[in-house]
Amino acid sequence: MKVQSMFTLFAAFLALCEGGTTGRVPHLLVLKSVDQYEVVANKNLTISLNVFNVGGGTAYNVNVDDTAWAADSVTDIEGLKTATFESLEPGTNETHTYVVAAKMPGELPSAAAKVTYQSDASSEDGKMVYSNILPRLPVLTLSDYNKKNTRHIKEWL
Repeated sequence: MKVQSMFTLFAAFLALCEGGTTGRVPHLLVLKSVDQYEVVANKNLTISLNVFNVGGGTAYNVNVDDTAWAADSVTDIEGLKTATFESLEPGTNETHTYVVAAKMPGELPSAAAKVTYQSDASSEDGKMVYSNILPRLPVLTLSDYNKKNTRHIKEWL
């Protein structure tokens, strides 16, 4: 999954480079990822949002919003699902992370994070981009997780 996400990001970067965009215009790409793709109910899950400026200009008033999670699906543990960066220079990136816990076993659906920004600090020309959407994450009970992932040495002896 991580390789696929990085390939997608690289392909998008190449598409921007080949598009002939000139000037000092910011272009933001957003990569949403999790620290594990097999989730245990009521255990921490870290969400990372990486915002890359692959354009030639500075992005200003960069606002990250990942609040589209269903209220009954996760509990907030640490951090906020929103972040603001004053500016993002060309060729740089910022990362925002927060921690949630899935409330119950099943599947954890995700939506894209929304990022808004301006290409000029004094203008009102708001632009908007979205992150990738995570695949549905399986949420297991702790006992099911242990059955699946614990080494079964006793059974082999």
